[in-house]
Amino acid sequence: MKKVLVLFLIVVFMSACAGMDYRYQQNMALNATAGGLVGGAGGAAIASLAHGDVGAGAAIGAIYGAFLGAITTPPPSYHGCPPRDDYAYPPPAYEYDDRGRY
Repeated sequence: MKKVLVLFLIVVFMSACAGMDYRYQQNMALNATAGGLVGGAGGAAIASLAHGDVGAGAAIGAIYGAFLGAITTPPPSYHGCPPRDDYAYPPPAYEYDDRGRY
């Protein structure tokens, strides 16, 4: 039963990012990585000070740090299109008469 629940949660968590655009996923991955590194170092330090298993403390800290880093990622801000480089007016539209003159 535990395996089914774990597989179900993995599918749910992986499908939660399906509607996100690339920029948001990239920001979330960077924040999750940074949070995992900081959490792992913190977990190892706390386990070392408490005379516990350093590997388990680092693993637990990395998991919680990555999770918190991912869920606290703000959505990217979009500011429309960048300004054009040239501000020239478009060419004038000429009207032709029935003999091909304008």
